[in-house]
Amino acid sequence: MKTVVCTALGLVLAAGLGFSQEPAGSAATPEKRCDAAKVENRAFCMGCEGFPAAADIEKGACKKCKTKVMDVPTCVKSAFKCRMHGDNEVLHSKRCCKPEVKDCCNEVTTLARVEYRCEACNQRGFVEKEVRHVKEGCAGKIARTCEKSGTFPHGGEEIKAEGAPKPADAPK
Repeated sequence: MKTVVCTALGLVLAAGLGFSQEPAGSAATPEKRCDAAKVENRAFCMGCEGFPAAADIEKGACKKCKTKVMDVPTCVKSAFKCRMHGDNEVLHSKRCCKPEVKDCCNEVTTLARVEYRCEACNQRGFVEKEVRHVKEGCAGKIARTCEKSGTFPHGGEEIKAEGAPKPADAPK
C-alpha cells in the first residue's frame, strides 16, 4: 500500500516540477506565504518525493526505492490532526478535544522543502538562482518560502471544523 501511495505521490509531484506560474490571487499570495521561520536540514528522497524516517534509511539510501537520500533545507511546522469533525481529518492550531481523548488532536509535524519564489511573477525554484522570471525585466523580489506555502500550517488559513467534536464512542 505504501509503495502505491509513494508512486502516486511521486507522479503528482513530478508533474509539478516545471514550477508553472500561479494565477493572480492564488492561495499563496505574499501575505499568505509561509514564513519558513523554522528551517532544518532533513533527509529527502527524490525517488519517493518525501522525507523518510531515519528507520527507512539504510547506508544513505531509501529502503523503499533505493534512491540516495540527501539533506535539504526543510520548513518545519506543527499542527494538531483531528478526526472528530465529521468524515474528514482536519488540522487545528490547538487541541479541540479533551486530553483524555487519545485518538484525536495529536500533534503532527508537517515538512516541506524550502523554495524561493518571485513575488511578482510567482516563478519558483529550490535555489534562489534557479528562479526564472516570466519576463526579462521582472523586478519582483525573490523571497524564501516553502513548497506547501499557502496551506495550513504553512501560511494558509486554518480550515475551521464544522460543529463540535464527535464523542469518542460515536460511529466514524
